[in-house]
Amino acid sequence: MSILLLNFFLYLLWFSITYYREKRITIYSMLVLFYTMVASLGYYTVYNNIYYDVFGYQSALGLRFEPYFYTLTTYVILFWPLKNIELDDRNIDIVFSKRMSSFVKIWSIYFTLYTTLKLIEAVASISMGLGDAYDARHNDGQALFVYNNYFLEKFNGYGVFILNATVPFIMSYVFIAVYRKRMSYSYASFLILLCFFPSILSGIALGSRGDLFMTAFCFLFFILLFWRFIPKSFLSKIYLYSGTFVSLTIFYSWIITSDRVGKGSEGLNSILRYFGEPFPNLGFSFWDKVKYHPMGKRLFPNFLMENEHKLYKSADDFYQYWAFKTDVPVSNFKTYFGDLYIEFGVLYAFLFVIGCSLLVRKYFKVNKVNVFNLSFLYYYYQLCIFAFAGFTKGGQSAFLQLNIVIIIIFLLKFLAKDRRYTEVG
Repeated sequence: MSILLLNFFLYLLWFSITYYREKRITIYSMLVLFYTMVASLGYYTVYNNIYYDVFGYQSALGLRFEPYFYTLTTYVILFWPLKNIELDDRNIDIVFSKRMSSFVKIWSIYFTLYTTLKLIEAVASISMGLGDAYDARHNDGQALFVYNNYFLEKFNGYGVFILNATVPFIMSYVFIAVYRKRMSYSYASFLILLCFFPSILSGIALGSRGDLFMTAFCFLFFILLFWRFIPKSFLSKIYLYSGTFVSLTIFYSWIITSDRVGKGSEGLNSILRYFGEPFPNLGFSFWDKVKYHPMGKRLFPNFLMENEHKLYKSADDFYQYWAFKTDVPVSNFKTYFGDLYIEFGVLYAFLFVIGCSLLVRKYFKVNKVNVFNLSFLYYYYQLCIFAFAGFTKGGQSAFLQLNIVIIIIFLLKFLAKDRRYTEVG
């Protein structure tokens, strides 16, 4: 039996055990199911030559089991804080204070304007060609949309970080308000649209399939978490939103793929390889081939007294620089363990994963998951869902996002001190 096929069966076994115990699809079991699919595509793309068509032929007989065992172990540790996650709904009506109502109204105005800006960018990018837009940003380091206005530039630049930090509270507010019959379905639908439509438009504008897939999985996170708060009469709208998200994701992913690599079977194979390449890459390109471990300089340059990150101006420059230093193709998808293995080696990679997991688990054991700190759980979930590609919470942008999450948590707790409830809708 090949290593890649054995790897798939191990993830399938993990999902089977998880689903048997939970009896339903939860956030945790959904993650395990997704990674089972990634493992299956890893086998499929190699043994149907889809992988080799891009990366060249290498014998799968030379793959070793160790990196796949380590990867599975790190995913188990990574997902552990998301097991048995339940929202603490004690005193949950506190979200309907006058201050909170005002916050939601101001938020809706801000992101209506932000969505309009993203729509303009998406239209401009479609006119330019989504493949060309991707190449200009990713390979040439060009800023696709330059705003010669300080306030507009900051409004656009911080919008995505504020959106990620506030969406968990807004989605909580919507589902709880609908459940308590404090909000009309039309207003709830409008707020849900504002939560995710900017990210869809941004993904289209940047020619990024990853952003589109991330948006779909983030929407699913809230559906699974708040399932018990969704009235049956509102489910039809949820199904409509889900169908719309999936359709938009598939449609524009196909357009982006067609623009970048071609149509027909070539485009379909590109999408299959997108999800299927991490596990083959791990064994073929990374394991036992790293000549230099950056020890944080690549993933966390803003924490170190290190000026290397000033040497590159584009994403392509960054990848080329670190590919030369480490002697491995760091731009390729490599799994969560693979990325940390490049950075720290085996031992310190495990210590990093265990440390992060324990801190998150301990935090939610002490504080419980509530509408105020949910943004931190959402931040961690995003790390988990995109960990099939690598470690995605490094660098200055992720650090800025985490800081905004912390600020929003304290802001919401401050606003919640006004307990004079008022009807909204």
